[in-house]
Amino acid sequence: MQSVQCRECGVAVLVEKFSWEHTGVQWTEDAVAACPVLAPLADRDDAMALTRGCEAMRSSIRTAAVEGRFGDLD
Repeated sequence: MQSVQCRECGVAVLVEKFSWEHTGVQWTEDAVAACPVLAPLADRDDAMALTRGCEAMRSSIRTAAVEGRFGDLD
């Protein structure tokens, strides 16, 4: 897994990218607490389960993939 930092807020998560469609993301408690999108939901288990996550982090991971940080994904 590689660390990817959000380009908006600076939070870092661990990411494993198997293909363009398949991505594994590991959020630590500290990362969730620091994310301006996820932190307000952290105390509500149902909200965390229902959220689609953080769009800024998804965008940062996509950018890292386009830059080749995960190797050849084709």
